[in-house]
Amino acid sequence: MASPAASAQSFHLDLDRYLRRIGHQGPDRLAMKTLEALHLRHLAAIPFENLDPVLGRPVRLDLANLQAKIVDAGRGGYCFEQNTLFAAVLRGWATRSSPWKPESAHRAPASGWGGPTGCCGWTWRAPPGWWT
Repeated sequence: MASPAASAQSFHLDLDRYLRRIGHQGPDRLAMKTLEALHLRHLAAIPFENLDPVLGRPVRLDLANLQAKIVDAGRGGYCFEQNTLFAAVLRGWATRSSPWKPESAHRAPASGWGGPTGCCGWTWRAPPGWWT
């Protein structure tokens, strides 16, 4: 049986399903304008939701669970869940759009803060789950 860390590393978010979930129909090439659009669409489409902790369910931050819950089931997420999902989206764009590399598209730390994101010569703090 694979470890949770190995399973998390082998899972790849379905970026096209995420883009359909948030209703993004913009360009495939990532530029600052696209990053702004992704961020705004995420905020508009995915609500803050803390039902799992209230119901005594654990908050799982692995990408397979986040895709199933937020992308496929159409639910919202806790700040940790949203920021982890958005970081995976940025990593997906980095591989889809090779000239762009995120300075810090990583798993959200315990504070819920997604960290700075680098694009097009700018550093932008873009955690969609922060104070939503």
